[in-house]
Amino acid sequence: MLKLYTQIEEGVFKESNSIKLEGTPLSTSASQVNDQGVYVLLHNNQLAEVIDDKVVKQTEIKFEATVIAATKTELWIGDKLGSLHVHSITDMSEVAMIEKKHTQAVTSLAVSPDSKLVASGDNYRYIYVIKTDSREDAARFTYHSGRVI
Repeated sequence: MLKLYTQIEEGVFKESNSIKLEGTPLSTSASQVNDQGVYVLLHNNQLAEVIDDKVVKQTEIKFEATVIAATKTELWIGDKLGSLHVHSITDMSEVAMIEKKHTQAVTSLAVSPDSKLVASGDNYRYIYVIKTDSREDAARFTYHSGRVI
């Protein structure tokens, strides 16, 4: 079950709807494009797109996903083996994979406001910043002061 909330006023939210999903939600990310939806990773290796309180698309993924982040055109998904998978928002197909970027599970992903950079982190305190157009490293931070969640 995915619960949706509406902001009533600054810092105050009210449950607006619940959506039944075919699995337990693992991670969510809202698209940076206004007419796109919310993307949900499910424990049963499924990826779902939710628009206007309805699941409009659901597809199986072939790896154990841990976290998701949406840019304006792509879904970046981290997995338990430390790889990053890039999927098209249009049809949710995999368009690229950055294999074993991390030495263990990817625990966090974040996207810059302009969608040009994605940052990924893991429990070993490594953070990689990747250019979304070329898939090349823009920066790398090792031994961050705390676990990256």
